[in-house]
Amino acid sequence: MMETWSISKEFLQSLQKMRLWTTSLCAALGWSFTAYLYTVFAKHDLWGPVTARHPIIAGSLVLIHALFLVWPLLAFWSI
Repeated sequence: MMETWSISKEFLQSLQKMRLWTTSLCAALGWSFTAYLYTVFAKHDLWGPVTARHPIIAGSLVLIHALFLVWPLLAFWSI
């Protein structure tokens, strides 16, 4: 006798809700942290001196920024 697996509609709806909540939480955390970094760097005028003297740090900041912008999408697709 062959057993079949089925997923209930309620379970799928709970997964969709979890996906939306996780995505919104990741977006709020990541984007607020990115905005905070921008505010601190702009307030103390650090963009010019840091990026001019330390290109590795400048590249790292760009990568961190890109990661925090893409992070919610990764969370959305991973769940």
